[in-house]
Amino acid sequence: MDYDMNDVQYSLILSNEIATVATALRQNSKWAFVASRYDDEEQLDDPLLEEFLSLRQKVMYWGNWALVDPLEYLSPFLEAIRSQEVSGPITSVALSSLMKLLTSNVISPATTNSAEAIRRIVSSVRECRFEGTGSSADEAVLLRILQVLVAAVRSDVGTLLAARDVQDIFLTMIQWCEVGEGTPGSEVSGVFTQSSRQLLGEMVGALFARLRLSRMGELGGVDACRGRPKGSPMSGSKSVNSDMSKGGRSASGHSASKSDASAASASMGAPLLMFGIEPFWEIFRYLISLASTESRGPGADDVVLFALQLIHTSIVSGGEALADHRGLQCIMRQHLFMALTRALSRGHQSIQSAVFQVVLAMYKLFGDRILLQLECFMQSSLLRLCEGKGCQSQEHQEVALEALLDFCGYPGFLHDMYLNLDCRVERSNLFEDICSLLSKTAFPVKSPLGAIHMISLEGLLAMLYSLSAQCCTDGTTAQLPPEPKAELPNYIDIWGNLLEGRSPGLEVFINEVSTSGRDQVDAGVQLIRLEKAIKRRVSVAADHFNKDFKKGFQYMQAMKLLPDKEDCTAIAHFLRVCQNLDKTMIGELLGESDDFYKQVLQEFAQSFRFQDVPFDLALRMFLDTFKVGGEAQKIDRAMENFGRVYYKTQVNGLMASSDAAFTLAFSIIMLNTDLHSSGVKKKMTMEEFVRNNRGINDNENFPREFLESLYRSISQNPIRLQDTSAGEVPIVRWLVLDQQSETERGRMLRTNDRELKGGHALDRDMFSLIWGPTVAAVSVVLDQAEDITTVQTALTGLKLAAKIASYYRVDEVIDSLVVTLCKFTMQLAPGAIKPMVNFGHNSKAQVAMETVFFVASRYGDSLRAAGWRSIMDLVVRLYRLGLLPNTFWQEANGLPEEEGRSPETESVKMTSDSGSTADDAGSEKYDTAKQVAGMRASHLRSVPRKRDRFRHRDLSSYATTSLSRLFMSGGAEKQLTREEQEAQERTVRCVEHCRIDELFLDTKFLQPEPLLELVRAVTWASGSAPRQINDEKTSVVCLELMFSVTIRNRDRINKLWPLVHDHLKSVIIPSDRPISKTLVEAGVLGLLRVCQRILVYKPEVADLLLTSLQFVRNLDSEMIREMAEKVATEVLALIKGAASFIHQGWAWSTICLLIILTAASPPAFKTALDAFIHIVKDGAHLTPVNFSDCLSTARSFVERTATHQPDRAIQVLDLMGDMVVWLPSWKSSQGERRLGYPAPPEKGLDRAQCWSDVIKALCSFSSQESAPQVRNHAAVKLHNAIIMGEQLQLDAQQWGAVLKYELIPLVQALITREKAWDVEENFQTVKLAVKTLSKTFLQFLNLLQKLPTFSAIWLEMLTVLQKSCYRHNELAESVPEDVKNMLLVMAKEGVLTQDWKDSKGKNLWEATWREAQRISYALTPKILVS
Repeated sequence: MDYDMNDVQYSLILSNEIATVATALRQNSKWAFVASRYDDEEQLDDPLLEEFLSLRQKVMYWGNWALVDPLEYLSPFLEAIRSQEVSGPITSVALSSLMKLLTSNVISPATTNSAEAIRRIVSSVRECRFEGTGSSADEAVLLRILQVLVAAVRSDVGTLLAARDVQDIFLTMIQWCEVGEGTPGSEVSGVFTQSSRQLLGEMVGALFARLRLSRMGELGGVDACRGRPKGSPMSGSKSVNSDMSKGGRSASGHSASKSDASAASASMGAPLLMFGIEPFWEIFRYLISLASTESRGPGADDVVLFALQLIHTSIVSGGEALADHRGLQCIMRQHLFMALTRALSRGHQSIQSAVFQVVLAMYKLFGDRILLQLECFMQSSLLRLCEGKGCQSQEHQEVALEALLDFCGYPGFLHDMYLNLDCRVERSNLFEDICSLLSKTAFPVKSPLGAIHMISLEGLLAMLYSLSAQCCTDGTTAQLPPEPKAELPNYIDIWGNLLEGRSPGLEVFINEVSTSGRDQVDAGVQLIRLEKAIKRRVSVAADHFNKDFKKGFQYMQAMKLLPDKEDCTAIAHFLRVCQNLDKTMIGELLGESDDFYKQVLQEFAQSFRFQDVPFDLALRMFLDTFKVGGEAQKIDRAMENFGRVYYKTQVNGLMASSDAAFTLAFSIIMLNTDLHSSGVKKKMTMEEFVRNNRGINDNENFPREFLESLYRSISQNPIRLQDTSAGEVPIVRWLVLDQQSETERGRMLRTNDRELKGGHALDRDMFSLIWGPTVAAVSVVLDQAEDITTVQTALTGLKLAAKIASYYRVDEVIDSLVVTLCKFTMQLAPGAIKPMVNFGHNSKAQVAMETVFFVASRYGDSLRAAGWRSIMDLVVRLYRLGLLPNTFWQEANGLPEEEGRSPETESVKMTSDSGSTADDAGSEKYDTAKQVAGMRASHLRSVPRKRDRFRHRDLSSYATTSLSRLFMSGGAEKQLTREEQEAQERTVRCVEHCRIDELFLDTKFLQPEPLLELVRAVTWASGSAPRQINDEKTSVVCLELMFSVTIRNRDRINKLWPLVHDHLKSVIIPSDRPISKTLVEAGVLGLLRVCQRILVYKPEVADLLLTSLQFVRNLDSEMIREMAEKVATEVLALIKGAASFIHQGWAWSTICLLIILTAASPPAFKTALDAFIHIVKDGAHLTPVNFSDCLSTARSFVERTATHQPDRAIQVLDLMGDMVVWLPSWKSSQGERRLGYPAPPEKGLDRAQCWSDVIKALCSFSSQESAPQVRNHAAVKLHNAIIMGEQLQLDAQQWGAVLKYELIPLVQALITREKAWDVEENFQTVKLAVKTLSKTFLQFLNLLQKLPTFSAIWLEMLTVLQKSCYRHNELAESVPEDVKNMLLVMAKEGVLTQDWKDSKGKNLWEATWREAQRISYALTPKILVS
């Protein structure tokens, strides 16, 4: 016969268990019969063994096990378990077999009669009886019983158990877990107790896991929750019927209300189990009662701790399914939190830790349902313990802080608290309170760092990590909506809305609520931020109220938080809703006898909702909101209003009238005073209380049970008419919070919910609130920290703060961080003793400095004045110690290494002569060779980073180049120890790791504002009035750095240059101190370098930059000559690179002035001349605006070199000739643009004047006493210039002026000079001048004859020529011939005739021939005829 494989397996399993039990029965002493007394048939007469043997014969023939009734094969096992005649070992074997059948799923929910089978199993196991054999063996059997019960719950068929079965299982197991070894009355060992507790935990976990799985639809069963039976087995005692059984413990403590039970039984949700929700409800309630017990006897703390562990197991196993049922929600929100606060009061560390873990689990799994309870618990319990209030020892505070750390470290917790509590008007500022507490506890006040400080530091870091999670790492910043304004345009009833649990209705003040993605996000965020802003105003209003409620109302009216006209309803709702109001002040207001305030009291009472609330709880709820005044009239009015409201809202009709409710309420207050007042010696009994309240219900009696319950409630839990003790939460508070949790405002809105997309935009507001105390606390910890691990942890916190601040643009944070960190580097002071050694020994200072430059490099856009000043102060100190790398001075466009000018190298040159500097005063004096060699060797041993080669080469050499200056002390030398050498090496490596050069190389990526602050800081660091050489050199360094930053930011030169300009003015033209030659030199040279680098890329800023160059005009010429060589070099570079972009005449005037002044220095002359040549040669950079200045410069060069350097003078004269040649070419605007110059306006170019100035200069050089070759060359250039004048289209007046004022006087001067005829070279000058005069006259005769002065010019020419012909034989021959030519031309032109007259009517005929004959007798009118 073919069997299904599973059926075969089941048959084999069952057969094996039958054989096992049967064998045990035979081996037992009771069954080990003597053969002589019994025969085989008598052995088989035992019915229990017969049942097993009979079952063994059947089992192999069962084919379809689903159709087999499980009771048919379970009955022998169950009988063996229940039999009192069976010994413990046999019972244990039978229980093991039964457990195997359950775990192997022989019985499944689909099996026939499986529900009855599992119930029979549970019932039989609970009724297990056996003969005791010994405590250890019996405990083993008891453990096996518990294991079978756990297996029954865990098995698939366990879903068919009834609610009472599940509860019976729990009660059976719990009784063995409430006692332990050493507990009075216990008869079991501690091992058994621990094992039983472990099994109970497994059972509870498995049971509540089924609730979660059924919610997920993974289990079948009944869809609806079964109702709770009237008689709950949890209310009585249950015991296992064994010889060792003890009475089970009844539920104690505050039980769930009837409303909770009805809600639980009526709850509908996801598919549940056969036994419904009732067992979960009862078990949870029972565990809460255990956890809240007030017993202080031996083992009580152990029981409470175990109950808390089971509660934690049930919550974790049940998960979110626990929150799906109203009954379980009520238990958790009311009774569980109350039990947890009570458990904390026991002062047991393990209990304390367990409580916190339960709350953390509740938040993680269904935090949105317990928002208000979580707030109350943390404010009243956790934060108090974290602060050390109510702690029996420091260890208790540490446990609380560790729990708070767990909360802060959970993703989203801080955001949830801020969003749902801090940003809601009616709730507390839990997020701010947590930060404030951690900052406070992290401060080591008059004590070294301890565990509490470190845990608090970790908590602060957890907060920063949470806020930094949303920060981008790509350097971008958050795009945030604008800050909302807290001023409301008009009043709206926010208090009424909040009292009803609704939104305050601020949506009307949000201008635009778009349905598009981004706008929708911003609208939601703005609404939250607006409420937070209003909450700040409300907090101020509460402060005013607590001092004087009338002034508080006036302030609120001004802020539109109350209507302009006093409204009793609005005030009553405000009193109910607003946080942090003084209850004494509320009671004083409500107790006022004024009619208006009586109406406020009436509205205040009517704001309560007492439906389905027991009378005593309603009274507690009412009295919990204010402090009742001591006067009887005030109490009377308050109770009267309470009674009226309760009578109207009651649902059970117990109160016959409002007077009955008022009288009973007053009676309860009197009872409370009587029972709990220390002044009352004889306390009122229950009987007296019942008797005193007879007939007060409209002449009827209240039910005695009702009055007795009131008496017990007041006796066990007094009504606190005064302020409650710190940390104590009134019982009724949990009921109120449970009611509020069902409203819209009682539900937690998470930042990742759909209705609040982009909720992390609130992170900036969160960070703005906490960064101050957080950074301060972390800084103090850093200051107190001794070990490097703590230092690194604190620095991590500061880096996180910097990251967040940069992303959300909270700029003051990074300034504060940098200033704080720079304080740790003060050991690097040049005047200190062995600063580098001390710094190398201080690991905190090293990591602090590295962090400074890390923060500055990464988040430089957020640095402002204080931050940049601190950095510059540190940079200056490093410079003075010679620790700055050479790459620090290389400019932005990349200079080769040999051109990377550093003020450091020049400082070494200056100090090498004297052997010491002021920097070395107070510094150690070392063996220079050994120290530098050791330092460099150490530096070279370090592994280079993957950076460009020239940078690493500089870093590896600056330890030698720069530190040599430090060691030049010029006195007795002292050898460093090996340890000091290593410390010094660490200092060098630390500076290298800081990558200081990168900070300034990357300034081009800074935003405009921080860049301006950097320049201001550099200016500040340079000092305004250096008084000694140290200050002067520092100023030079800062000046160089300012120029370097400027060059790197050439695209933003317009914003930077005003600052640079002002600083240069203070340097070059100081008004409050003597001028410093070193500073002036650095300023002038740097300015020229800036012009060189920037004008090429941004020619439009030429005027801006060159304006600053005008400062040099105020310098003494002697000072310029002292730095002439360097200035000339920079001027030459400027002209070569940027001359095409200089368009203003005043700029060229300054440049030419620099050329003239520097040329006065022999070493700089050639360079200055080269600069001038570059401007003028071939008219390369000649313009109408600079022509005159260039001509003046040329004249200066010729005058300076005419005598001793004739070759140079001749070279300059050639350039002047080029200038004349250039004049006619300046015509085409196309050519002008090609050269890089804009087309000048017509009036701006006076070519005639420029030409005339050149003629004057050449005439001057031709007549002055200088080298003959210079005069001759000038005369030649003059002749050429006259010829070029024709192309300029000069008029008659201009040519007449040239003849009369330049050429004629030139000839006159030459012929009258005494030494004019000494040598042949001098004669040549006269000859060239005469020739130039004659040709000029002939060439432009047609223009000259029109002049009124033509006759005078002509006759003056003849006179000069007549004088010249008598000076030299050659002239005596050439001059008459020249005059003859002129006469012939004049006659041909009709000028030399008897009839011609000039404009004045004067005839030249007679005068001409008269003067001509003086030159030569052959010059007569006859020459005209021939």
